[in-house]
Amino acid sequence: MKILLLTDGIFPFVMGGMQKHSFYLAQYLENEGVNVTLAHCVYAPNQLTSTDEVQQKTGLIKTQIDNFNFPSSNPFPGHYLYNSWRYSQLLWDYYKASIQQYDLVYVQGFTAWAWNQNNFKAPIVVNLHGLEMFQTPYSNLDKIEKFLLKIPAKSILKNAKFAQSLGGQLSAIMQPFCKGVFNCGIGIDDAWFNHNLKDKEANTPTKFVFVGRYEFRKGLDVLAEVIQSISNEHQFTIDFIGPIPETLQIKNPKIKYWGSVKEESKIQAILDSADVLLLPSRAEGMPTVILEAMARGLAVIATDVGAVSELVSHENGCLIQADQVNDLKMAMLSYINGNSVTLMSQKRASQTKVKSYLWSQMIHQYIQHFNKFLTA
Repeated sequence: MKILLLTDGIFPFVMGGMQKHSFYLAQYLENEGVNVTLAHCVYAPNQLTSTDEVQQKTGLIKTQIDNFNFPSSNPFPGHYLYNSWRYSQLLWDYYKASIQQYDLVYVQGFTAWAWNQNNFKAPIVVNLHGLEMFQTPYSNLDKIEKFLLKIPAKSILKNAKFAQSLGGQLSAIMQPFCKGVFNCGIGIDDAWFNHNLKDKEANTPTKFVFVGRYEFRKGLDVLAEVIQSISNEHQFTIDFIGPIPETLQIKNPKIKYWGSVKEESKIQAILDSADVLLLPSRAEGMPTVILEAMARGLAVIATDVGAVSELVSHENGCLIQADQVNDLKMAMLSYINGNSVTLMSQKRASQTKVKSYLWSQMIHQYIQHFNKFLTA
């Protein structure tokens, strides 16, 4: 099988859940002997990376790596969409002469927006990940941004022969635009699994952790309101991993802000010291951070958005409604006032469930789907 993998950058050169997914998909396809050509890009002001540098940092020795600069322009309303279209056109111009040699084109995000499935036989398989543009808007500005993002999203879904759903609420969103919808989640590298999960010490405060950047979509304002309402009467701690502006940080001895942490070993160490992941987001796809927390053995409090319900249930945490202060408060209090036996049961359930999402297992699902597409 010969696959063309179109990406908007790969980890560790470009940070993000989609970029991690691209990297691990390429890595594990390569491990399984699949012939992969990968389109990789960097963003200004970063300089174009050489193939040797990408191979050295990623270990993708057998993968054919083609490097591009993501187009840039002066900022203006819609400049991201404009440059995304330009990037997709750049990729088409580069690959159109050789497109017939590929059995399948796997598309991340908007990278094939300018492509036309009628121009070649290899099926386009698109992964738009979280589909946040179709989820409930939370402000007038967000409503406008989502409206604009729906334009390429609908076009790409209608043009693709097959579209990947991460599950949960996302499949129903995609069905009207692409009939070839298939369910397949994202994966997590096997190295994230904690084989030495320790029991929570009795009579110690519950330790929560939040991982992510500061943006309204992440629901940090809801979390802040809950913290203010319970911090005086209850014992707990919260670690925040991510670039939270100092002016927005809560001054409380129970809270620690780590800032941006790029070293995975350090993130793992912080997670290992925690009990429960907090993810009060207003919109998500299938968050990598939940899989990472589950692999380290954490229970999870998360909102029922996107494909989160595929990962979180009463067995390993609490699934709550988005934008509901009281729901988040009650969920956190259930752990603060709960017993360690129940917590450890949920922590172990997280690890049991996440085993099916380890890339060593997930890659076989991907290959099975790809083989079906070649004969469809």
